[in-house]
Amino acid sequence: MADKQTTGLSGIAAKVTVTVPSGGGVGQKTLLNNVILQINPREFICVLGPSGAGKSTLVRTMLGEREITASQLLLGGHDVLEKADTLRGAIGYVPQRDINPASLPVERALHFASSVRLPAETVAPQRRATIDRVLGDVGLESVRNATIGKLSGGEAKRASLAAELLATPGLLVVDEATSSLNPATEARFMRLLAAQARAGTTVIAVTHHLDNVDRADKLLILGHGEVVWFGSRVEALGHFDVHRLADVYLAIEDKPAGSWGTSWRQRLAENETLATDQPADPAAASATTAALADVSIPGIGRPDRGRHGDHSPRPLLAGASCTWPESNSAIGRCHLSVEKGGWCLVSAGLTAVTSLPYSGQPGFAAVGGKGSGSVHYS
Repeated sequence: MADKQTTGLSGIAAKVTVTVPSGGGVGQKTLLNNVILQINPREFICVLGPSGAGKSTLVRTMLGEREITASQLLLGGHDVLEKADTLRGAIGYVPQRDINPASLPVERALHFASSVRLPAETVAPQRRATIDRVLGDVGLESVRNATIGKLSGGEAKRASLAAELLATPGLLVVDEATSSLNPATEARFMRLLAAQARAGTTVIAVTHHLDNVDRADKLLILGHGEVVWFGSRVEALGHFDVHRLADVYLAIEDKPAGSWGTSWRQRLAENETLATDQPADPAAASATTAALADVSIPGIGRPDRGRHGDHSPRPLLAGASCTWPESNSAIGRCHLSVEKGGWCLVSAGLTAVTSLPYSGQPGFAAVGGKGSGSVHYS
């Protein structure tokens, strides 16, 4: 990934509702209902849900192409409808179909795209340097002179991505761009999106492929036009009481419209209650003696064979300590849950580092000592 500084855009939706006239001309049809979201800069979000869940409507709303009936959607602090000119160039969009002319060589196609996406005052050397950078970012240097129409499916998709990266967008929206890719190519493309997020770009990807969504920081799952989950993949399994992510789709379809949306909003309300119910004396809470439940970390340690599936964590009780094996402590995030009012003592290789309150919201705690890493409270 080239050393190009990018400032990721945040996203805030406060009970966003989108309606359109019904087919019969009487009344309104709700496409999105009461959508509440807070997306942080540099996050990689995968958007999932059955057909008709509202995924495409959400994308079009983010792009300012859908009128919002109630409330507002802010990207980088700007209203997507009122500040469309301000956001132009700050949002990249990779649709399902390839956007580059099939008859042009890759480099020529990017020159054409740069004339639209880069500022008018960009001089030729800057333009060439930018094209070289994005070709390196997406791994297409070796085919820069090949015709777009002769590229493999994965290469053509990366060329589309390269065109959107020319302007170093703060938000990259990818709308089912991997639907036509084989599993190996899709995995590489998702890895590329994750790398873009680490480099600073906020990435929102709509996908039907489930094998590689664990590369995302969070999953946004929609059902019947409502948010029914927004958080980690591991906890989603527990929330829907299923063993596989694919079964979430069945759970959504098997319940009446609105059931899972109501369940999610109740969970949000409970989290807000937890956030305001912290112990007054952190030291006393940390000293509370409690047993450590059998915690499973994806790819680390012993799997949990409980009702939530092989990779579902069980709760830590108030004051329990979480030991992260030092040999594995730098390879990823540990998804944990803490009971109401609990403080979790974070350890690295049995060396206590700090104790932090559980607020009911995602947060990160730096872990020092041997094999340092991060612990994700969710």
